[in-house]
Amino acid sequence: MKKWLRRIRAAFSTALTWAAAWGGVGTLLALAILASGGGFGIGTIGLFAILGFPAGAAFSVVLGITEGRRRFDEMS
Repeated sequence: MKKWLRRIRAAFSTALTWAAAWGGVGTLLALAILASGGGFGIGTIGLFAILGFPAGAAFSVVLGITEGRRRFDEMS
């Protein structure tokens, strides 16, 4: 059971990292929209963060399935 909890925690951490990175991209896009005179730029930050979380979780799951028991430095 400990092995599954560790995998779930790792997937959650990866998803949060991706959400933060995508939120950063959303911030840059929101600033560009606001600088050009657009009106809905602030919602872009949350949208990108919300989309980044499941993308990071999916990446983590696919990586775990395809690479099996290899360590990160042993992956191709």
